[in-house]
Amino acid sequence: MKNANCKACGAPRGSHSDVKCEYCGTLFPIEQKKEAAPESTTIINNYYNTPKSAAPNARDNLDNMSQEDIDLYYSPRPKIKFWPAFIGLCLWMWPGIIYIMYKAAKQAKWDRLHGQ
Repeated sequence: MKNANCKACGAPRGSHSDVKCEYCGTLFPIEQKKEAAPESTTIINNYYNTPKSAAPNARDNLDNMSQEDIDLYYSPRPKIKFWPAFIGLCLWMWPGIIYIMYKAAKQAKWDRLHGQ
């Protein structure tokens, strides 16, 4: 702003006079340093994608879990395989149904441990 011209007469602003124009006497605005605003912190809580049945911090509760649950926690999600289910359903329906129900229960338990 020191190199700006006078708004009233257009004369160049002199370096020795920061308050008043040398030619017309117009007062220049006084430059003031603006203090930086204090930084603010915004906390956003995402309640919409939080599952209701999630076990809080399942990894922290490993001491209270059985070895079977710990092994399930660190393994990939169980899948229902086609051929064992197909052969079980073809032979005598009940083995296939029991196999599918067993794998579905394992999947539900894995989902509950991982908060999904």
